[in-house]
Amino acid sequence: PVQLIVPAAPGYQPAIIQPATDSSTGTTALPIIQGRSGTAGQQIRGAARNASVAVYRFNHVETQGNTLYERVGGASFFFTLVDCFYAGVEQDPLLRRLYPEDLGPPRRHLALFLIQYWGGSDTYSQERGHPRLRMRHFRFRIGQSEREAWLRHMRAAVESSGASVADATALIDYFESAATSLLDQPPRAIT
Repeated sequence: PVQLIVPAAPGYQPAIIQPATDSSTGTTALPIIQGRSGTAGQQIRGAARNASVAVYRFNHVETQGNTLYERVGGASFFFTLVDCFYAGVEQDPLLRRLYPEDLGPPRRHLALFLIQYWGGSDTYSQERGHPRLRMRHFRFRIGQSEREAWLRHMRAAVESSGASVADATALIDYFESAATSLLDQPPRAIT
């Protein structure tokens, strides 16, 4: 049988998820995972093929009784956060060249992704499928300078957001990890 094991990380509960098959469609999907509180339902879905699981919805798994999405006030928080972030990107010559002329679609995509990741609606996955962050950013040369510039604007957006210290820390920790995962250029040699 196919299963997905979500390992324990600090503050998280490990889970073994057994897929269920919909007899009407033959689709195998992973059920809802709930955090330790039992109320923070975070859905991870996927299809099982050839003894592997392709997960196409990722969320931050909360161990508190409510999600960061709920604590910060919902979708409007993330749209405002992303608008603040992109105000910095628009003025940054290193980053601006990496984005299309029309920043509207990337703004919306980022906001929808963050909404989903932190516990809101799954509109992002419904419209765009799996986030595939590495694949979606593969065409860009992302080195340490680009990472630091991106994080500078995102940290400023988070700091101006009004999020609690705990929620701001969770956001920054996620953004630092995500930005690091997108590095595709070796460090520059010091001369």
